[in-house]
Amino acid sequence: MKLFDLDYFRTADGIIFIVKGSIHPKGKVFAYPVYWPSNNGDRFCEKTKIRYEKRIDELFNKEYFDLYPEAKHEYIPQNIPAVDSRKIVEIFRPQEVMKKFENEMTKTIWWQIYRSLIEISGINQKNIGVFGSYLVGLSQNGKKELIKDIDFVVYGKDSCQKLKKSQQKIKDSCGLGNISTNHIEYEVKKLGHGFNQKKNSFARMLGNKWSSMQVADGVLTTIRFVDKKYGVLQKIPNDKKTISLIGEVVEDFYGSFVPRSFTIKTGKKHYKIVTFYWIYHQALAKKQKVQVWGYLFGDNIVILDSINHGVKIL
Repeated sequence: MKLFDLDYFRTADGIIFIVKGSIHPKGKVFAYPVYWPSNNGDRFCEKTKIRYEKRIDELFNKEYFDLYPEAKHEYIPQNIPAVDSRKIVEIFRPQEVMKKFENEMTKTIWWQIYRSLIEISGINQKNIGVFGSYLVGLSQNGKKELIKDIDFVVYGKDSCQKLKKSQQKIKDSCGLGNISTNHIEYEVKKLGHGFNQKKNSFARMLGNKWSSMQVADGVLTTIRFVDKKYGVLQKIPNDKKTISLIGEVVEDFYGSFVPRSFTIKTGKKHYKIVTFYWIYHQALAKKQKVQVWGYLFGDNIVILDSINHGVKIL
């Protein structure tokens, strides 16, 4: 059973998880809980007739670790549980929900975006999926009203490159804008509040998200990307130490994947900056000068895996 970034699964206790990354320890899956069974939940699953509440704690996942301390592990990312694969009873894969999407969404803006990915970007429709609440059947409340937008995922490096070249044409064709100032402020509060604010330029980094499309006030869709062969399994070293570097971004392509990866040049030396945190999606762009705090691995890899790590655009 191979699981990839942005797949979801349900465990025997009813909790629904989102998978983080595509490389996992043997018999385990890096994933964090998103939807919890709750009699008072505002999400309703037609298939199981169960109500769910959305609760995410990407930084710590204390609630799940308290319930299942065996999910703790010695790898990066430390904040994400390593769930025993034997607990999994149902898997949700983004590409497998597209037939349902095509039957239900033809009169919506989401259909226009989907068709634009194919017709304008030239992405093979087999490489497009939908993740999030729609994938797991929790995009409606008890009155069958849609309470969430649609989140697209695109597979493959080539597909990512095609979309980056045609993104503005898609926005123009569908009448969409770049991520708005209001939404940047909202996401800084929602996603960045637990981090060290002095070591992060979240507003500026969120402004770099080229695959974000503002659909309406308060409604943003950010296309995500998955390379199923990308990733590495890295243990936390006993002698980990935090360092600070200042340099210029010379490579930003893998900032669109998980783990996020950017390369900076400081002096004559190149360092690869790596993180699993969601908020750093497409956070940096080439030629930006940055200061980075993180764990030094080996000679030239810096990993952000703590709320006291970060990136400032200078």
